[in-house]
Amino acid sequence: MWGRRKRRRRRRRKKGRGRITFGSLMVSELVGLQWIGKHRQPRFITPLIKANTIRNLETEAENQYWLSCPYMTKEQEYCHDEKNGAKFPEHRYASEYLKHLHVTKKWADS
Repeated sequence: MWGRRKRRRRRRRKKGRGRITFGSLMVSELVGLQWIGKHRQPRFITPLIKANTIRNLETEAENQYWLSCPYMTKEQEYCHDEKNGAKFPEHRYASEYLKHLHVTKKWADS
């Protein structure tokens, strides 16, 4: 108990240094964690916070709706990626892209 009081006094002395300034009058420091505990600072719910929360919940509900309706049936999904896999180009190694750099490298061939 005594250690906590001592710590609080030390903080107050560091903050103000014995002078009353405009900044020290405007800012009141809460010791410890301000959102939990016996002397917590309440968070006021503003209309903007309410509107943002409602908008986020509506977006989440819409996402849940679209995720609940599948785009393809199980029959359409079967082998779907294998049929469309032919559209991808063949794999090429980096040496094929860079082989034109070895045109003037005649000393390595002999």
